[in-house]
Amino acid sequence: MRTRKGFTLIELLVVIAIIALLMAIVMPALKRVKEQARIVLCRANLHQWGLAWQSYATENDEVLAATAGSAGGRYPANVWLYNDPSMGNEGQFSAEMLNSYMPGATMDRNDLGPNGNPEIDDVWSCPSNRNRDGFIGYVRDNFQRRLPYFIGMYAFYGRVDQWESSASRPSDLTAKNLSTQRLLMSDTMYNWVTTSAGVNYWSYNHGEDGGRIHDPKWGKQTTEAPLITGMNQMRGDLSADWKKADEFDVPSMHAGDRSLPCVIGAGQDVSYY
Repeated sequence: MRTRKGFTLIELLVVIAIIALLMAIVMPALKRVKEQARIVLCRANLHQWGLAWQSYATENDEVLAATAGSAGGRYPANVWLYNDPSMGNEGQFSAEMLNSYMPGATMDRNDLGPNGNPEIDDVWSCPSNRNRDGFIGYVRDNFQRRLPYFIGMYAFYGRVDQWESSASRPSDLTAKNLSTQRLLMSDTMYNWVTTSAGVNYWSYNHGEDGGRIHDPKWGKQTTEAPLITGMNQMRGDLSADWKKADEFDVPSMHAGDRSLPCVIGAGQDVSYY
């Protein structure tokens, strides 16, 4: 009696088809699980920020710093390198002011210039925005060009009582003191409008196509409506939650609608939350 060895071609094709089907089912689920893990890590970063702001407030008569401002507007994602009254940014969020409470940004003002080499820790960058090298390159480039600020991956909303006219809904945001009901920090979602070119560039952390950073020179950038999946938001009691993409009106955001929850910068720049 003849014993059959091995598989027939049809059997092999069936096995390959089954494996391909299983991979098609499993891979999207695995991708979602990985992104959920990154969202949790991002939330942990925000918690570290919150602890730093709590410590800062404790040592400053319970009074917070203010969101960075420039040219008459406010920029929650902006981080000044240091406070300088001559620049009009005294009391606004800077890397220097938080260095004692959350070390990780080494940016000595004396090193500003072509040979400067600032360092920035992981807590400053969102795990979902995987263009970390580009972000570091952008920060270093600003430093070497002697620009006194950079646009980060997390947005800070402090002392809205000083800049209510730049907020579409000031009662949402943190004023002088930490509040359980008011937003303190979130992922960045920033629409930078270059008026001369008539182009909208977007910065965001959690997206279907990966995150984006502010400067197109240092990574993928988009002028299309952002393909966001959502953002982490943290209040003054350090409680944080996830605001899903379907809770945003993305077409209106892309059109620059300032009646949505947002902070208005100079010109047409807007930060949404």
